[in-house]
Amino acid sequence: MPLRAILSDIHSNLEALRAVLKAVDGAKADEAVCLGDIVGYGPDPKKALDAVARLSWCIMGNHDEGLLYPERVERFSPRAAGALRWTEKVLKDTTDPGNCKRWDFLDTLELMRVEDDILYVHGSPRDPTGEYLTPMLGANPQAVEELFKTFEHLVFVGHTHWPGVITQKEGWRSPADLGNEYVIGTEKAVINVGSVGQPRDHNPRSCFCLFDGKVVQWRRVSYELEITQSKIYANPELDDALGDRLGEGR
Repeated sequence: MPLRAILSDIHSNLEALRAVLKAVDGAKADEAVCLGDIVGYGPDPKKALDAVARLSWCIMGNHDEGLLYPERVERFSPRAAGALRWTEKVLKDTTDPGNCKRWDFLDTLELMRVEDDILYVHGSPRDPTGEYLTPMLGANPQAVEELFKTFEHLVFVGHTHWPGVITQKEGWRSPADLGNEYVIGTEKAVINVGSVGQPRDHNPRSCFCLFDGKVVQWRRVSYELEITQSKIYANPELDDALGDRLGEGR
């Protein structure tokens, strides 16, 4: 298969997305795809959507879903809900003719994508935009066994903003545990690609994966997070804590 860059959880962080796309070009990836959550939390939803729309494909994340179905916003934390309400207002500005194309693009997003024995989904096979497959899951063999009945071989996810792999034999392993690469074998695996725009594994650098069908490699990329923070702090409708957390990777 072609060398594929897999991105997720951009969250309207334009500086992070640009840095990652530059790294994707540097890695000579043949294509780039996205596992959802283009919007939410961050200050640049329009430019983030425009950039992701140019990728090979993208599926839906829970924040994208919340934007399309405003009645679901109440399920989010107050901080996340506030950011989504602001994002909706920005994208419904009729003075920007590009907003029609952005809504049309959001409407095309599917909940998952299947290619042979590989599943791509934002959250999990059981609940594409809702379930979090956290590192703690790997410590529960019964829960892992039940989950692994729902897919054939590999599933790539985002959603938790924590990169890593879950297998039945080893449980949860972080990229650091694996030397930043995982060699695909016959065993089933859940592969979390991490987050471009809001890492939460205490590493503020953006995270994405490269996948050639045989090996998954995690890449970390520094970006001008102070610029993103300053945009958040300057926006009275975005909680300052959304900027603070970027510097701490949480």
